[in-house]
Amino acid sequence: MKKIIFLMLFISINGHATDLINLYERAKQHNIDILNNQIDINIANESLKQTRSSVFPEINFNARASETTIERYKSLGSYDPSNYDRDT
Repeated sequence: MKKIIFLMLFISINGHATDLINLYERAKQHNIDILNNQIDINIANESLKQTRSSVFPEINFNARASETTIERYKSLGSYDPSNYDRDT
């Protein structure tokens, strides 16, 4: 008889505890103050990330290539187009 009473008491306590836990979870999900505070925490975390990112150095790299052609006239006499030498 004592075992049966103990078993029934144990089952009823666990069943009631589950309901309380469910009620508590539902209350947390639908509490506007808690939701607003969670949103404020998320905003503060994003602001912190942006502030930390401005501390790190910014690295930029640019490159450019060009080719220059120099024409030299190698003759001492009259003009002849074949006397030009090209260097690049």
